Amino acid sequence: MDDLQELLIDPAPVTVDTLFIGLGRSEASRDALALAGDRINKVAYAASEAEIQATEKRLGVVLPETLRRIYAVRNGGYVGPLYAPRVAAPRPMFDDWCGAFSPDYSSLRSVQKLETVATSYEAFDTGGDDVPADADRLVILEARYGDMTLLDYTKSDREPAVRLVDFDCDDHVSMCFASFDDFLGALRRDRWGEHDFSGTRLSTAKLQDFWDVEAPQVYRNIAEWHTRGKMPAEHAGEPTIKAAEQRLRVRMPSELRTLLAARNGGGVAAGWLQTSGICRRVIEQVAPVEFWVSFAEISQRVAFPPNEKTWVHGVEAADRLIVIDAKDDVAVLLDYRNGSEPDLVLAHGLAAAQGTRLENLGLLKSLIQELRIRVSS
Repeated sequence: MDDLQELLIDPAPVTVDTLFIGLGRSEASRDALALAGDRINKVAYAASEAEIQATEKRLGVVLPETLRRIYAVRNGGYVGPLYAPRVAAPRPMFDDWCGAFSPDYSSLRSVQKLETVATSYEAFDTGGDDVPADADRLVILEARYGDMTLLDYTKSDREPAVRLVDFDCDDHVSMCFASFDDFLGALRRDRWGEHDFSGTRLSTAKLQDFWDVEAPQVYRNIAEWHTRGKMPAEHAGEPTIKAAEQRLRVRMPSELRTLLAARNGGGVAAGWLQTSGICRRVIEQVAPVEFWVSFAEISQRVAFPPNEKTWVHGVEAADRLIVIDAKDDVAVLLDYRNGSEPDLVLAHGLAAAQGTRLENLGLLKSLIQELRIRVSS
């Protein structure tokens, strides 16, 4: 790529069907694994007409028809890096493009979490001096501090403009679009981060490199503030592992015992697996062994909305599938259904909850040697 190139812009327009990318977002899976003892109320994947109308009544506005269609398909989530051109013939440089949906967050809020700028500023108790003009007529689609993508209802309750602003800068307005359709039609996706990379294979002699010591320890952080949380061991010694084995009714392979003895859960560096010539991430975090439960149990912890299915619907012997991480649409499982040596399995479809698809990656004992640490090419 050209050294001066900063973006790799896809010329294809963004549509209702292509706005969201990647996995469906749902806090239910991670919460169900992390918060033992709590009953987790899962938010529906798609917003109902009643939920959309309730938000409109609360805000005193009518959402754009195209946005209503988007919410009827999926109730918010990750949209990825999207940009609108600042100039007629933009170069692949940041100066010529304006980021939408608060870059770094790059998400559309769920319909229940839409709020006005005024409400957002009240939550931070700014004292009123810094509140932007007409803040009660500006509805936040996404915000990262002062960087916001807004529906602007200052001129109409039914046909808002769209503004990309940064209230932390002197010049607040970055871009303005006459309608939501104009805004959506202008957006283009940056594909820069999707180019191929190579991976360094995890050496069996250096299994400690499996862990990413710089990554946040998500489950340990949750345990620190959760009122019923008991702090997990930093290193899973034999007593800790044997207690987990007895509780889960499984036997952990020696390679897994070695990894847990070095670090009892956390971010994973060697979470990439090469399949069909492509490296993809299959493990991002591993929960401390004290958090591990069966797929049957994690499903029982969740109250599912009407018209959604439990995660174990149609899954055989779910009590022999052990959950070691869960986030958004995917759970990472150890599959003991075929014997004492587990396979590594990904459970897809947790966000939509219309049926779980299990993807078997192979025998864990063999896969550990094939896992890779990402190295940019």
